[in-house]
Amino acid sequence: MASGTRLAKEIETAKDDSFAMANQISMPALTSLLEEHRQSISAALSAELRSAFASLEAKLDTVQATVTDFGERIESLESNANLIEERIQALEASCSTLSEACAKLKNKNIDLEGRSRRNNIRIVGLPESPTYVLLLGRPDGDTRRPGATNPTRAGPGPPLPSC
Repeated sequence: MASGTRLAKEIETAKDDSFAMANQISMPALTSLLEEHRQSISAALSAELRSAFASLEAKLDTVQATVTDFGERIESLESNANLIEERIQALEASCSTLSEACAKLKNKNIDLEGRSRRNNIRIVGLPESPTYVLLLGRPDGDTRRPGATNPTRAGPGPPLPSC
């Protein structure tokens, strides 16, 4: 089979040689023909490269516009993040101040309630009647006298000793 293909190649080469001899192309004609082909190929390649570069430039412009847009968006997000961080710090400081004030007010409330309880008198076993109220307070119902301020009810309590 190798000899068959070799024979086919030799026959084809002989045909090409006979064709070249029959046409007898001169060297200047061959050179001008090659120059025409070179120019046509060069023009075709130049046009192809120009269109490819134009396409690449358009894509590059699109990518640059997208990158610029993303850059602006990132700057906007960073400035918003900085503003929010400042607001959070201010709120944390305010919360800390308010927590301290709340703790102080709770302590003050506890202290005032304790003082108020110590100033109240508790009368155990004394029935509630107008006679006893008059004895403890003034007739107009004011109980600001020492020893009779803010009486509270405590229930019946133990029985009173007989006099």
